[in-house]
Order: sequence, then C-alpha cells, then structure tokens
Amino acid sequence: MQLIKKITPTILTITSLFVLSACGGAAGGGSSSSGGGSYSGANLEGGAVTQVTLDSNNTGSITFPDSSPTAEYVLAMYSYDDSGSSSAFEIANSLSGPDALEQIITRSQDNNENMTEDFHGWLRDQESLLPPNEDNNAQTRSAGITRAVEEPIGNIKDFEVLSSLSSGSSFTTVEAELVAKTNNVYCYMDTDDLGSLTTDEVETLVEEFDSHIADERSLFGSESDEDNNDHFYILMTNQVNSLGASQGGIITGFFYAADVIDRDIEVFYTLVPDPSGHYGTAISKSFTKTNILPSVFLHEYQHMINFNMHYYVNDSSTEISAVNEGLSHLAEDLPYNFEEPSLENPARVETYLEQTDSICITCGSSLAQRGGMYLFLKYLYEQADKGNLSGVSSGTEFISTMLNSGLRGVNNIVNAAYGTTSQASERFADLLGQYGLAVFMSNTSLSEDNRFNFDGINLRDSQDDNRGTTLNGPAMYTLGNSGLQSTMAGTSVTYVYITADDVETLGGSLSVQLSDEAVAGAYLIQTGL
Repeated sequence: MQLIKKITPTILTITSLFVLSACGGAAGGGSSSSGGGSYSGANLEGGAVTQVTLDSNNTGSITFPDSSPTAEYVLAMYSYDDSGSSSAFEIANSLSGPDALEQIITRSQDNNENMTEDFHGWLRDQESLLPPNEDNNAQTRSAGITRAVEEPIGNIKDFEVLSSLSSGSSFTTVEAELVAKTNNVYCYMDTDDLGSLTTDEVETLVEEFDSHIADERSLFGSESDEDNNDHFYILMTNQVNSLGASQGGIITGFFYAADVIDRDIEVFYTLVPDPSGHYGTAISKSFTKTNILPSVFLHEYQHMINFNMHYYVNDSSTEISAVNEGLSHLAEDLPYNFEEPSLENPARVETYLEQTDSICITCGSSLAQRGGMYLFLKYLYEQADKGNLSGVSSGTEFISTMLNSGLRGVNNIVNAAYGTTSQASERFADLLGQYGLAVFMSNTSLSEDNRFNFDGINLRDSQDDNRGTTLNGPAMYTLGNSGLQSTMAGTSVTYVYITADDVETLGGSLSVQLSDEAVAGAYLIQTGL
C-alpha cells in the first residue's frame, strides 16, 4: 500500500544509519522534543509532503531550494527495530560519521527513561508463561450445557485476589457481596467497601456497561465461560487501591488469566472510591463514577476477551502487552462509536505526544506507551474504515482480524492491515511512517487528505475529559546552528522543525545519518511558504 503521493516543491535525498542500544529516550546535542521545542504549530499553510528515498549506503543529503524568509519545514523520521533498541541519528551540513553515532548512544544510556512495563505489562508477561492449551477447549457459551444456579442479589462469595506486584501466585481472600447483576454480569463489592458507592450507583454503572457488551463482543470476540454460568464477574475492592499504593501510584483495575486457568472463573477487578486516601491515592467518588469505572469496565473486558480468543479459540500464546493494552484503550472509545475518545484516553495521548521520539510503542505498557499504541491502533482502525488498508475493508474487520488470530504483536497488526505477514518489518514501518504524518498534520488544515487526519480525536485542542487536558500536537526538536544529534526509541517517530534561517545557516542543504540496523524512513513536510 502506498499512501503518500510524491510532490516536488522540495527536492531531497536522504539515507539512514542506525545504531543499536536499549529501548529508551532521546539525548544528545539538540533541543529535545520532550523539552517542548519552540514551534507553536501556527501558520500551517503549505502542506507539501515529500517522501524520502533512502539509498543503499544509508546516508544522504537534503537539498533545499531557494525559499522565502518565512519558509518552514518539519522533518518527520520514523524507526522500527524488532528488538526494541534505540537508534542514534545526526542531522548537520557535515556528518561526524558512524563512530559519533555510537558515542551518542553511549551518552544517552545514562539518561534514558526506563521503559519497563508497568503492572499491567507484568500481568501480560505472566500470562505469556502459561502452559499451552492442551485440551484446545474454547469455552464460549455453548448451548446445551448445564448452567450453574443463578446467584441472587445479596449473595456472599469469596474471591482470591492477586496481592503482590512481584509474584503471580500471591493472593488474598476477599469476602464480597453481590450488589448488581445483568444477564451477562455479576458485580460484587468487597464487604469492607459496601457503601463506598450506593446500590443504585453501582447498578447504573453496570447497566450502562452491559448495554455495550454485545457491541464489544461483536468487535473483539467473546470471553470464555469456564464455570458454565453465562456470566462473568466484576469485583470492586480496596485491594486494587492498595496494590496501586504499593507501586506508588494508582491501579484502576485488572484482569488476570490465572483466575480462568486455575479457578475456572472469569473475573476482573476494579478499585473503589477512596476520598480520604485510606488505601493509597485519594480518589473522589464523583471522578470514580464519571471517568474511572466506565473506562475500566470496557478496558478490562477486552483483556478478558483477548485472552480467550488467543489462548482458547486460536490455541495460541497471549497477545503482547503493548498491543493488548492499546486494544483495551481503543475499547474504551466504543460507547462514542470511535468518533471521539473516552474520558481517560486524552491524558495518555498527551503524555505520549510530549515525547514521541523517546517512546517505543511496541516495547511495553507505560502510560505514555499506551497512549502511543492506542493512537496508532485508532489511526489504523480509521484508515481501514476509509478503505486505505489493503487487507481489510473496515475498522471492525481490522480489529476482529487481530483478535481472531494466533499471531502476536507486529505480525498481528501487519496481517490485519495487509492480509499477510510477508516483509512484516518493512510493512509495519510503512504504517508507522504514515501514522507519523497524521500525528503531525491532523487538525492543522495542512491537508484535507483523509490519510493525514484523525477523525475520532482532535490532536490540537482542549479535551473535555474532566482533567483539563489540552493536546498540542507532537513536540519537536529545533535544529540549531550546528545541526542535531540525538536518539530515537525502537518504535517511534521524531519531528524536527526547520526554518528558513536554519537552511541558510547550514548552507542550503543538510546531511543525515540514521541506522541501518532498523527499518526507517522520513518525510519532509513544507508547513510554511
């Protein structure tokens, strides 16, 4: 698939030379994009995009035509390395050579953000260690099976809840009461937390969630039903609050596949309101009701479905954490028909946009990485709906293909987009580059081409998310008088703002080095005339 039309206002050739390092953040000789840059996004007239052609030597030069004093450009570089390793790059009028790139990597190692996976990534890692599904049994609500007795409101039940962030086999017993139920859901609350939400409040939350279950199943697939009761469980408990506190933050909820494997129960867990901060970070009742629980229900349910579809239905390994989390955040948009983000997604996107160069979106599931993977999958969902992905005809088909698959990670994404895993790294990098253009150009009026714009989120506006979030597009590097040396994360996009003064100072042309260890590319965007 070729989304970018070559145009000719600017003539350039560029190549790439990358060096391996650990997955991490940017460092080096220029103004860091995570430091905010000086570019405001104003005066975005123009919009000419030139696709960069990389030669066999992986080095090259950008030659700019004579331009007006107001000419502006953005160089968008993208990189994918299947090991998740960082790469160095240099932009200057005289390159320092490959040894200098090695030194950039060495300097950056002490400053790189540790992009280790968080609690949810650790859970997905634990699931990846599960033994193979020996009976190949997809328990998905088969007709004719004797069902368990219906559980009445007020029923008391014990749950074994994960109690450690370092051991997948450490549990505490929680006594809980059934406070709300639907045809699909049994919602229990820890007896220690009864009254944190009224029965009416819980019923309202659960019924609203239940109204979206059919759509979520239609899009993602079905959860298992190992206990043969036609229901899955939600447990609201302060144990989730305490788990977050033990990590020095907030865990809003989780699904853990060991519950299905070892205890034959489909359940996910959520925190409870804690206005006084008794169990950790103070969380108001109103914010829990408006923002946290509506998103958590949809989010964790996707994890439950994802596990069943990969492990039982397709007899495969579980999906990697980065993609699994991205899909769960995408599921949060389902009540909005994907035409706008859920209340909780913009804040994660904001964190990502502040540091796109240092966030490896395939390497883990930190909040910033989730924001990036969510945005990437949202872009592909929309592109499928617009008919711009050759392997599928709609966003629904794109997601359904990913869930009903034995593939994982990048291979799963590429297969859903193109209908093949042939040349997966190159195809994935192509998607990443096109996505990088849309992240910069969307909501700027640079182009009306639907390949360069998001429909379901405004990346340059304030967000109505009860958090005061404002998205300002991606942060950028400024070039500076002597060029730029820095690093890019393993799967990332880097933006460099170039003015007419920069072009003049550097003699009208720039040389570029990127690494040949990664699959990479670049586009030059003319933003001002």
